[in-house]
Amino acid sequence: MTALIEEFSKLTDRFQTTVPSGVRKQLKLGKGDRIRYCTEATGRIYIESIRVREDDPALIAFLDFIETDVKAHPERLQALN
Repeated sequence: MTALIEEFSKLTDRFQTTVPSGVRKQLKLGKGDRIRYCTEATGRIYIESIRVREDDPALIAFLDFIETDVKAHPERLQALN
């Protein structure tokens, strides 16, 4: 069985936090990288790194559009089986 490693961070007054160094290393995150938060029906949250090619402006624009729409209309999100 794999050992569970816990790391902690604190939210600021603006709901910002620093990703703990162990998590950054595990996800191979660097400055400017994006992370995705995935929520299960049980309430468990997963985070994962998103690899976006910087030389694809259409993909970046599309992902920004999706992000803006999800933030503006979270009620439209539906779980998939």
